[in-house]
Amino acid sequence: MSTREIDGRAVEFGTSGYTMDHVFVLYDRASNNVWYPDDENLQAVAGKRKGQSLSFRDKPAPMPLGEWLDAHPGSTVLLPTERDFKLMNRPYLGIGLEDAEGGVLVTRVMEGSAAEEAGFLEGDVLFRLDRQDVAGRRALREILLELDAGDTVTAVVRRNGKKVKLKPELKRRADD
Repeated sequence: MSTREIDGRAVEFGTSGYTMDHVFVLYDRASNNVWYPDDENLQAVAGKRKGQSLSFRDKPAPMPLGEWLDAHPGSTVLLPTERDFKLMNRPYLGIGLEDAEGGVLVTRVMEGSAAEEAGFLEGDVLFRLDRQDVAGRRALREILLELDAGDTVTAVVRRNGKKVKLKPELKRRADD
């Protein structure tokens, strides 16, 4: 966790657990803003501060693990678990979404994604994937953890009051 000042107030940044362009974004709990760290700055990408930028004052230089352990012998090294690897490499549909009654509302379909190729549209409500109910974003994430890139699954959406079946071939984020 890192602390900075914005408008004279201390702000604590923590990791959000989410990525943008394969980079972990930071979250400011006090003001509910999301920040993207580029090479020189933090860019507010969501929240009231969207569009603002902060420079890194004491950005650490990358250090190989061996050097770190020599410099900080009391450090504990946490190795990724199998679940961590699954989370990093899970397939995805390529949709922006938000929780909706009885599923997830598709708010965006990424160009070139599995979702676009399968025919998803903004406004669809995805409620079944791979024969499992999608009760929200968390449920969708858990379903995707059990699948692999290259799997073709059946997705059922509600579109204009009708059920529509789509057959996306899941991709890895780096594939699109």
